[in-house]
Amino acid sequence: MSDYIQLVPSILVESRHGGHHPRSLNKSFAGFRDVLDPAQGVALLITNKYEGRNWPDDFKHSMSLEGAVKDSIHIRQFLEKFGPTMGVNAQAIDDASRKNIEDHIGKAIESYPPLLITYFQGHGLYHPGMVIYVTSDGRETETLEGLTAKEMVKMFSKSTPGTKLLTITDFCYSGNVYGLKFVLNLGQDGSASWHKTDECQWGEEIASPMLHIAGSLREEQVYETRNAGGYLTESLANLKAEPMSLPQILLHLRQRVDYHLSIAKENPKYSSKFKGAKQVPQIYSNCMWPLDDPEILSKIGLGKNVPISY
Repeated sequence: MSDYIQLVPSILVESRHGGHHPRSLNKSFAGFRDVLDPAQGVALLITNKYEGRNWPDDFKHSMSLEGAVKDSIHIRQFLEKFGPTMGVNAQAIDDASRKNIEDHIGKAIESYPPLLITYFQGHGLYHPGMVIYVTSDGRETETLEGLTAKEMVKMFSKSTPGTKLLTITDFCYSGNVYGLKFVLNLGQDGSASWHKTDECQWGEEIASPMLHIAGSLREEQVYETRNAGGYLTESLANLKAEPMSLPQILLHLRQRVDYHLSIAKENPKYSSKFKGAKQVPQIYSNCMWPLDDPEILSKIGLGKNVPISY
Protein backbone atom coordinates (compact mmCIF):
# COMPACT_ATOMS: atom_id res chain seq x y z
CA MET A 1 0.00 0.00 0.00
CA SER A 2 1.39 3.38 -0.93
CA ASP A 3 2.21 6.09 1.61
CA TYR A 4 -0.69 8.35 0.68
CA ILE A 5 -3.19 5.57 1.28
CA GLN A 6 -1.74 4.90 4.71
CA LEU A 7 -2.21 8.54 5.58
CA VAL A 8 -5.79 8.86 4.33
CA PRO A 9 -7.49 7.91 7.63
CA SER A 10 -5.96 10.96 9.33
CA ILE A 11 -7.79 13.29 6.96
CA LEU A 12 -11.17 14.33 8.33
CA VAL A 13 -13.86 14.34 5.66
CA GLU A 14 -17.39 15.25 6.64
CA SER A 15 -20.45 15.45 4.48
CA ARG A 16 -22.35 18.68 4.23
CA HIS A 17 -25.04 20.11 2.05
CA GLY A 18 -24.77 22.89 -0.45
CA GLY A 19 -23.69 26.43 0.12
CA HIS A 20 -24.16 29.88 -1.36
CA HIS A 21 -21.56 32.27 -2.73
CA PRO A 22 -21.53 35.83 -1.38
CA ARG A 23 -24.16 37.81 -3.27
CA SER A 24 -21.67 40.43 -4.48
CA LEU A 25 -19.60 37.76 -6.21
CA ASN A 26 -22.32 35.70 -7.87
CA LYS A 27 -22.23 37.59 -11.14
CA SER A 28 -18.48 38.02 -10.94
CA PHE A 29 -17.71 34.37 -11.60
CA ALA A 30 -20.07 33.93 -14.52
CA GLY A 31 -17.28 33.35 -17.02
CA PHE A 32 -13.78 34.08 -18.21
CA ARG A 33 -13.47 36.54 -21.04
CA ASP A 34 -11.77 35.48 -24.26
CA VAL A 35 -9.77 38.70 -24.24
CA LEU A 36 -8.42 39.75 -20.85
CA ASP A 37 -7.88 43.37 -19.88
CA PRO A 38 -4.09 43.76 -19.53
CA ALA A 39 -4.59 46.58 -17.02
CA GLN A 40 -6.38 44.29 -14.59
CA GLY A 41 -5.21 41.45 -12.42
CA VAL A 42 -6.32 37.85 -12.89
CA ALA A 43 -7.53 35.42 -10.21
CA LEU A 44 -7.90 31.69 -10.91
CA LEU A 45 -9.68 29.77 -8.16
CA ILE A 46 -8.94 26.09 -8.76
CA THR A 47 -10.89 23.57 -6.68
CA ASN A 48 -11.59 19.84 -6.69
CA LYS A 49 -14.18 18.02 -4.61
CA TYR A 50 -13.56 14.49 -5.99
CA GLU A 51 -17.20 13.69 -5.34
CA GLY A 52 -18.07 10.00 -5.66
CA ARG A 53 -14.44 8.88 -5.92
CA ASN A 54 -12.50 6.52 -3.66
CA TRP A 55 -8.77 6.11 -3.33
CA PRO A 56 -7.74 3.57 -6.02
CA ASP A 57 -5.69 1.41 -3.66
CA ASP A 58 -8.24 1.40 -0.87
CA PHE A 59 -11.90 1.67 -1.83
CA LYS A 60 -12.90 1.89 1.83
CA HIS A 61 -11.79 5.50 1.93
CA SER A 62 -13.53 8.24 0.01
CA MET A 63 -11.55 10.96 -1.75
CA SER A 64 -14.44 13.39 -1.46
CA LEU A 65 -13.59 16.76 0.07
CA GLU A 66 -16.86 18.26 1.23
CA GLY A 67 -14.88 21.23 2.49
CA ALA A 68 -14.50 22.36 -1.12
CA VAL A 69 -17.88 24.07 -0.91
CA LYS A 70 -16.81 26.17 2.07
CA ASP A 71 -13.39 26.77 0.51
CA SER A 72 -14.99 28.36 -2.54
CA ILE A 73 -16.85 30.75 -0.26
CA HIS A 74 -13.86 31.56 1.92
CA ILE A 75 -11.43 32.30 -0.89
CA ARG A 76 -13.99 34.73 -2.31
CA GLN A 77 -14.28 36.38 1.08
CA PHE A 78 -10.50 36.80 1.11
CA LEU A 79 -10.65 38.48 -2.29
CA GLU A 80 -13.51 40.68 -1.10
CA LYS A 81 -11.24 42.01 1.66
CA PHE A 82 -8.00 42.17 -0.31
CA GLY A 83 -9.05 42.62 -3.91
CA PRO A 84 -6.38 43.67 -6.43
CA THR A 85 -6.20 47.46 -6.49
CA MET A 86 -6.23 47.49 -10.29
CA GLY A 87 -9.38 45.36 -10.55
CA VAL A 88 -9.46 41.69 -11.43
CA ASN A 89 -10.74 39.23 -14.01
CA ALA A 90 -11.61 36.05 -12.12
CA GLN A 91 -12.61 32.50 -12.91
CA ALA A 92 -13.73 29.74 -10.58
CA ILE A 93 -12.48 26.44 -12.03
CA ASP A 94 -14.42 23.73 -10.19
CA ASP A 95 -13.57 20.03 -10.59
CA ALA A 96 -10.48 21.22 -12.40
CA SER A 97 -8.79 18.92 -14.88
CA ARG A 98 -5.18 19.10 -15.90
CA LYS A 99 -6.15 20.69 -19.24
CA ASN A 100 -8.44 23.23 -17.53
CA ILE A 101 -5.61 24.38 -15.31
CA GLU A 102 -2.94 24.50 -18.01
CA ASP A 103 -5.22 26.35 -20.43
CA HIS A 104 -6.38 28.98 -17.93
CA ILE A 105 -2.95 29.66 -16.46
CA GLY A 106 -1.40 29.79 -19.93
CA LYS A 107 -4.05 32.19 -21.16
CA ALA A 108 -3.68 34.39 -18.09
CA ILE A 109 0.10 34.59 -18.40
CA GLU A 110 -0.16 35.45 -22.10
CA SER A 111 -2.29 38.48 -21.20
CA TYR A 112 0.62 39.93 -19.16
CA PRO A 113 -1.47 40.98 -16.15
CA PRO A 114 0.11 43.14 -13.42
CA LEU A 115 -0.96 40.51 -10.86
CA LEU A 116 -1.91 36.84 -11.21
CA ILE A 117 -3.51 35.16 -8.20
CA THR A 118 -3.84 31.37 -8.28
CA TYR A 119 -5.58 29.34 -5.60
CA PHE A 120 -5.26 25.54 -5.52
CA GLN A 121 -7.50 23.45 -3.26
CA GLY A 122 -7.66 19.66 -3.27
CA HIS A 123 -5.56 16.58 -2.63
CA GLY A 124 -1.80 16.47 -2.80
CA LEU A 125 0.36 13.35 -2.98
CA TYR A 126 3.96 13.02 -1.91
CA HIS A 127 6.48 10.52 -3.13
CA PRO A 128 10.25 10.87 -2.66
CA GLY A 129 11.34 13.81 -4.77
CA MET A 130 7.89 14.46 -6.21
CA VAL A 131 4.71 16.27 -5.18
CA ILE A 132 1.52 15.92 -7.22
CA TYR A 133 -1.63 18.05 -7.19
CA VAL A 134 -4.48 15.63 -7.94
CA THR A 135 -6.82 16.87 -10.68
CA SER A 136 -10.25 15.60 -11.69
CA ASP A 137 -8.70 13.39 -14.39
CA GLY A 138 -8.73 9.64 -13.83
CA ARG A 139 -12.34 9.32 -12.73
CA GLU A 140 -13.27 6.89 -15.51
CA THR A 141 -10.10 4.81 -15.18
CA GLU A 142 -10.13 4.94 -11.36
CA THR A 143 -6.56 6.20 -11.32
CA LEU A 144 -4.90 9.23 -9.77
CA GLU A 145 -3.71 11.85 -12.20
CA GLY A 146 -2.56 15.41 -11.79
CA LEU A 147 0.18 17.97 -12.10
CA THR A 148 3.64 17.37 -10.67
CA ALA A 149 5.53 20.13 -8.92
CA LYS A 150 7.89 20.29 -11.88
CA GLU A 151 4.98 20.80 -14.27
CA MET A 152 3.48 23.50 -12.06
CA VAL A 153 6.80 25.35 -12.01
CA LYS A 154 7.03 25.05 -15.79
CA MET A 155 3.61 26.70 -16.20
CA PHE A 156 4.64 29.74 -14.17
CA SER A 157 8.12 29.91 -15.71
CA LYS A 158 6.45 31.37 -18.81
CA SER A 159 5.47 34.50 -16.89
CA THR A 160 7.45 37.74 -17.19
CA PRO A 161 8.98 40.04 -14.54
CA GLY A 162 6.16 42.52 -15.17
CA THR A 163 3.61 40.17 -13.59
CA LYS A 164 3.54 39.64 -9.82
CA LEU A 165 2.45 36.14 -8.78
CA LEU A 166 0.51 35.34 -5.62
CA THR A 167 -0.19 31.63 -5.30
CA ILE A 168 -2.09 29.93 -2.48
CA THR A 169 -1.98 26.15 -2.06
CA ASP A 170 -4.41 24.44 0.31
CA PHE A 171 -3.45 20.85 -0.44
CA CYS A 172 -1.22 18.33 1.34
CA TYR A 173 2.58 18.48 1.03
CA SER A 174 2.52 21.76 -0.90
CA GLY A 175 5.25 23.43 1.15
CA ASN A 176 7.56 25.15 -1.37
CA VAL A 177 6.07 23.13 -4.21
CA TYR A 178 7.51 25.75 -6.59
CA GLY A 179 11.06 25.32 -5.30
CA LEU A 180 11.46 28.99 -4.41
CA LYS A 181 14.70 30.41 -3.05
CA PHE A 182 13.51 31.94 0.23
CA VAL A 183 11.37 30.89 3.19
CA LEU A 184 9.99 33.25 5.85
CA ASN A 185 11.32 32.24 9.26
CA LEU A 186 9.53 33.33 12.44
CA GLY A 187 11.70 33.23 15.56
CA GLN A 188 10.38 32.42 19.02
CA ASP A 189 11.53 35.87 20.12
CA GLY A 190 9.22 37.53 17.60
CA SER A 191 11.91 38.12 15.00
CA ALA A 192 11.37 37.42 11.31
CA SER A 193 13.81 36.90 8.46
CA TRP A 194 14.14 35.39 5.02
CA HIS A 195 16.23 32.20 4.91
CA LYS A 196 17.51 30.45 1.82
CA THR A 197 15.88 27.10 1.09
CA ASP A 198 17.64 23.93 -0.01
CA GLU A 199 15.37 23.49 -3.00
CA CYS A 200 15.71 24.56 -6.59
CA GLN A 201 13.07 25.35 -9.20
CA TRP A 202 13.14 21.92 -10.82
CA GLY A 203 15.37 23.10 -13.65
CA GLU A 204 13.03 25.98 -14.54
CA GLU A 205 13.18 29.60 -13.43
CA ILE A 206 10.17 31.68 -12.47
CA ALA A 207 11.10 35.18 -13.59
CA SER A 208 8.08 36.89 -12.07
CA PRO A 209 8.27 37.90 -8.41
CA MET A 210 6.29 35.16 -6.66
CA LEU A 211 4.84 34.96 -3.15
CA HIS A 212 3.62 31.51 -2.17
CA ILE A 213 1.31 30.96 0.81
CA ALA A 214 1.36 27.22 1.52
CA GLY A 215 -1.10 25.39 3.73
CA SER A 216 1.62 23.29 5.32
CA LEU A 217 5.25 22.28 5.23
CA ARG A 218 6.40 19.74 2.63
CA GLU A 219 6.05 16.75 4.96
CA GLU A 220 2.65 17.73 6.35
CA GLN A 221 -0.96 17.24 5.42
CA VAL A 222 -3.60 19.95 5.45
CA TYR A 223 -6.95 19.48 7.18
CA GLU A 224 -10.59 20.40 6.80
CA THR A 225 -13.84 20.03 8.72
CA ARG A 226 -17.44 20.42 7.70
CA ASN A 227 -17.93 23.75 9.43
CA ALA A 228 -14.56 25.33 8.68
CA GLY A 229 -13.61 23.99 5.27
CA GLY A 230 -9.87 23.91 4.67
CA TYR A 231 -8.09 25.41 7.64
CA LEU A 232 -5.70 27.57 5.62
CA THR A 233 -8.44 28.99 3.41
CA GLU A 234 -10.68 29.78 6.38
CA SER A 235 -7.73 31.47 8.08
CA LEU A 236 -7.19 33.69 5.04
CA ALA A 237 -10.87 34.65 5.06
CA ASN A 238 -10.53 35.43 8.77
CA LEU A 239 -7.79 38.02 8.18
CA LYS A 240 -8.83 41.54 9.11
CA ALA A 241 -8.76 44.11 6.35
CA GLU A 242 -6.11 46.23 8.01
CA PRO A 243 -2.39 46.94 7.50
CA MET A 244 -0.31 43.84 8.26
CA SER A 245 3.26 42.83 7.53
CA LEU A 246 4.10 39.44 6.05
CA PRO A 247 5.28 38.07 9.44
CA GLN A 248 2.01 39.24 11.02
CA ILE A 249 0.01 37.54 8.28
CA LEU A 250 1.92 34.28 8.68
CA LEU A 251 1.57 34.37 12.46
CA HIS A 252 -2.18 34.87 12.14
CA LEU A 253 -2.48 31.94 9.73
CA ARG A 254 -0.55 29.64 12.06
CA GLN A 255 -2.50 30.65 15.14
CA ARG A 256 -5.82 30.26 13.36
CA VAL A 257 -4.93 26.83 11.98
CA ASP A 258 -3.76 25.75 15.46
CA TYR A 259 -7.10 26.95 16.83
CA HIS A 260 -9.00 24.73 14.39
CA LEU A 261 -6.78 21.73 15.14
CA SER A 262 -7.25 22.14 18.90
CA ILE A 263 -11.03 22.16 18.52
CA ALA A 264 -10.97 19.00 16.40
CA LYS A 265 -8.65 17.21 18.84
CA GLU A 266 -10.97 18.00 21.75
CA ASN A 267 -14.05 16.71 19.93
CA PRO A 268 -14.60 13.05 20.94
CA LYS A 269 -16.07 12.34 17.52
CA TYR A 270 -12.85 13.29 15.72
CA SER A 271 -10.08 13.18 18.32
CA SER A 272 -8.69 9.83 17.14
CA LYS A 273 -8.44 11.06 13.55
CA PHE A 274 -6.62 14.21 14.61
CA LYS A 275 -4.29 12.60 17.13
CA GLY A 276 -0.81 13.92 16.42
CA ALA A 277 -2.07 16.14 13.59
CA LYS A 278 0.19 19.06 12.76
CA GLN A 279 -0.21 21.71 10.11
CA VAL A 280 2.15 24.68 9.84
CA PRO A 281 1.34 27.27 7.14
CA GLN A 282 4.41 28.78 5.52
CA ILE A 283 5.35 31.60 3.14
CA TYR A 284 7.93 31.23 0.39
CA SER A 285 9.23 33.60 -2.25
CA ASN A 286 11.82 33.98 -4.99
CA CYS A 287 12.65 37.49 -3.77
CA MET A 288 13.01 39.08 -0.34
CA TRP A 289 9.94 41.23 0.19
CA PRO A 290 10.29 43.76 3.05
CA LEU A 291 9.21 42.23 6.36
CA ASP A 292 8.51 45.40 8.32
CA ASP A 293 6.10 46.98 5.85
CA PRO A 294 2.48 46.96 7.10
CA GLU A 295 1.35 47.94 3.60
CA ILE A 296 3.07 45.02 1.88
CA LEU A 297 -0.19 43.69 0.42
CA SER A 298 -0.76 46.94 -1.42
CA LYS A 299 2.82 46.79 -2.72
CA ILE A 300 2.07 43.36 -4.12
CA GLY A 301 -1.11 44.71 -5.69
CA LEU A 302 -3.81 43.84 -3.16
CA GLY A 303 -6.05 46.51 -1.67
CA LYS A 304 -8.61 46.62 1.12
CA ASN A 305 -12.33 46.13 0.54
CA VAL A 306 -11.91 46.68 -3.18
CA PRO A 307 -15.04 45.73 -5.18
CA ILE A 308 -14.42 42.91 -7.64
CA SER A 309 -16.02 43.34 -11.05
CA TYR A 310 -15.81 41.07 -14.10
